Amino acid sequence: MTYRYLGQLIDPDGKRLVLVTKGDKDVTVSRGSLLDDGFSVADIRKSHITIVHVATSTPFEIRIPESDEAIR
Repeated sequence: MTYRYLGQLIDPDGKRLVLVTKGDKDVTVSRGSLLDDGFSVADIRKSHITIVHVATSTPFEIRIPESDEAIR
């Protein structure tokens, strides 16, 4: 898995923005986001992000460190 958790923040409207990174490319994701290499964001939880390889339906989890779990 080449995607890693980068961080998250709350925008002025109260919406949580979650960022992942792959190499030198940072991406803001939400449920349903399509990523490079045929991946889709299936779910975002307090402790992890689930992405799925669309062609094979293979799920992967990107862990969110405990220090960032408090941000909702």
